[in-house]
Amino acid sequence: MRKLGGLGCALLMLVVRLAGQVVAPVPAAVGATAAPVQAPQLSPEAAYEQAVRPLEIVRRSMENWSDVEVGAFAVAMKNSGIECLARKPEQFTGDDLISYAKLCSLGQKWAPMGVAAGRYIDSDDVKKPQLATAYGYKLESELHAQDLIGIVGIETAMLAGVPYDSIVDTATNEAMDYLRLTYMNDALGLMKLRQPLLLEALKSEKPLLARHVLYGDGLAFAALQQYAGQPDAAKATVAELDAALGKTLGPDDAIPVEGLRRQYGLLGRPLPELKYELSLQDVKEKPHINPDLGAATALLLFPEWCAQCVKMAPDIWDAMGRLGQNEVRVYGLVAEPLPDKAALLVAQMKPMGTPAVVTTAEVRPKTPSEMLLHTPTLVVPTETLERFAATDFPFLVVVDHAGIVRFAGAAPESVLQPGDFLDRVAAHVAVEWPRVKAAATR
Repeated sequence: MRKLGGLGCALLMLVVRLAGQVVAPVPAAVGATAAPVQAPQLSPEAAYEQAVRPLEIVRRSMENWSDVEVGAFAVAMKNSGIECLARKPEQFTGDDLISYAKLCSLGQKWAPMGVAAGRYIDSDDVKKPQLATAYGYKLESELHAQDLIGIVGIETAMLAGVPYDSIVDTATNEAMDYLRLTYMNDALGLMKLRQPLLLEALKSEKPLLARHVLYGDGLAFAALQQYAGQPDAAKATVAELDAALGKTLGPDDAIPVEGLRRQYGLLGRPLPELKYELSLQDVKEKPHINPDLGAATALLLFPEWCAQCVKMAPDIWDAMGRLGQNEVRVYGLVAEPLPDKAALLVAQMKPMGTPAVVTTAEVRPKTPSEMLLHTPTLVVPTETLERFAATDFPFLVVVDHAGIVRFAGAAPESVLQPGDFLDRVAAHVAVEWPRVKAAATR
């Protein structure tokens, strides 16, 4: 079953630096003491959303749910599936079709869900207040069917048929996540079709979405253009976005926009110099990545609190073996305060797979570093997250043979699985920016 994941938008606590604009301080009167300059702050609501972001990231993965929660969800899904199949889309009209599609969606009955959504879209009703939702359900059914023609057709109709709101935005980004690596030209075509809608919304006085969300969607188009080897087109896209965005922004938009710009600015430039604190593969060795970057080098960055990231990191060994045949290097980067090296050295001396000895003494829970011992993972300072403006995890960075960043962005939980996200990105980078080997001398 294909898992769908939306594109997160960064909310970063950074000093505002609008592109090309420097805010000069107001000169103090002669003899007066200059008042301290306070950095712009997010509103309480936006600060709350940023504060709970780690909780949302961890909770969205069923890997972190309790057995009780997983069991309850399984029952809800089973019951919904039974109730969906006990009815037919043809029984309903109007808003009942959307309710039926919602029921079938929870039950993972994609075909009747898509039929119900299609009937709502094609109906002769003058008023269709849930038309955007219907397009979303219809697109979801096409995505699960992996029907390229259907995906492109529904996405095109949705962009032309309803205002660009949060529902359309989420559905479109789901489609782009699916298309951008496998069907890049189709993704570029749909993003090009969406771009005028984003520019128009950015220029309006009251857009249906926050300006930083719209701007992030637009930058995703430029990032894909760079990934496709179209730097000039990407430059033009960014120029249009900046012109539409303007320079007068409140902190709730200006601060995340700055983070988005910094993250996008990594593309096409050398990998920033990073500090490595410890090697968890061997705590005794000097932490480093291979200076020979091979055909490509991938860094999977995540904070210590990202439980699902910690759990998937041991799969890096398999990814290294698989991709190493094509000279691709893979490393994990866990961002956390410097762990207890002495404790890690002791833990490292225990053979891998040694069963734990249960005693009556209190057992200290394993830290992320202890869980990642013997894996090709490096401990980096927490500031590394800000270096990449990373706010959604796991965060994947892929550089070419020369150390130029070609991909930087959030990746799905399946990123390390054979044939999945990392394999595709690494293969593309190696082909698009190949390493020229020196000719053999006689």
